[in-house]
Amino acid sequence: PDYAVIDGPFFGGVVVHVLDSNGNLFSDDSSTVVEISFSADPSGIASLSGTTSVTVSGGVAVFPDLSIDQLGNGYVLRASDQADALDAGDSEAFAVLPLELLQDRFEQD
Repeated sequence: PDYAVIDGPFFGGVVVHVLDSNGNLFSDDSSTVVEISFSADPSGIASLSGTTSVTVSGGVAVFPDLSIDQLGNGYVLRASDQADALDAGDSEAFAVLPLELLQDRFEQD
């Protein structure tokens, strides 16, 4: 994600792709359980809420309702599998912003 709104779901959810050793989507995978956690938490006290464990379908895991309860810049999410059979992957760093900041952006012409 580029950013998130404090205590709100990520726009479009968070999507994780399971890739094979060549970097291609492993679409035959519909059994791996992927977990999402913080790799970096700039606030040091944030909670990640919502569905944090999802079973892959067609090589894709969708986390539709994740939210973070603290503002900050530099959050990074980590996707890993429960069996620890796959390499974990980290998101790009992103910011958690107050809703008011985004409302101001959309209300201006």
